[in-house]
Amino acid sequence: MSRARFLLNFVRSPRQVGSVTPSSRWLCRRLLSGADLARCTCVVEFGPGTACLTRMILAGMPASARLVAFEVNQEFVRLLGRELPHPRLILVNDSAEHVERRLRDMGFGAADCIFSGLPFTTIPKPVRDRILAAAHSALRPGGKFIAYQYSLYLRKTLRGIFGDVRIGFEPRNIPPAFCFVCTK
Repeated sequence: MSRARFLLNFVRSPRQVGSVTPSSRWLCRRLLSGADLARCTCVVEFGPGTACLTRMILAGMPASARLVAFEVNQEFVRLLGRELPHPRLILVNDSAEHVERRLRDMGFGAADCIFSGLPFTTIPKPVRDRILAAAHSALRPGGKFIAYQYSLYLRKTLRGIFGDVRIGFEPRNIPPAFCFVCTK
């Protein structure tokens, strides 16, 4: 997906897209460093957007693993389906707050890792709280919730849900981003 199309989607739906530019490869690498993808069987991604992180997750997962990507933006789902047809990628056009039910319906147990690019600071608090609670419930014990944000606003909330939260920073992303690695 082009940067222009990404920007257009941001202008149309800033609460859904959350940034004027896609995630950088540096941010994606930093996020991936928080997970042990080689040991995962079920990985989830909230908000794959242009699939920079999605492609790297797929490259790092074992052949038997599956990536379930939740995206509410119908245009992004359509483009991802066309531009990234991959046998281990399952695109779900639904809110991340339904992750538990959707994984169960697909026959998956708990997720090993959940990556999130959702703009939690622009999502209404009740929806944000449901998404974070669902993410925690959908993870296996010891599973990781790995997210990036452009502020530390969520730090207290994530510590209240996960307890174990490590925070990193990626200055080479535009805008620079904080990375949260939360362990269930």
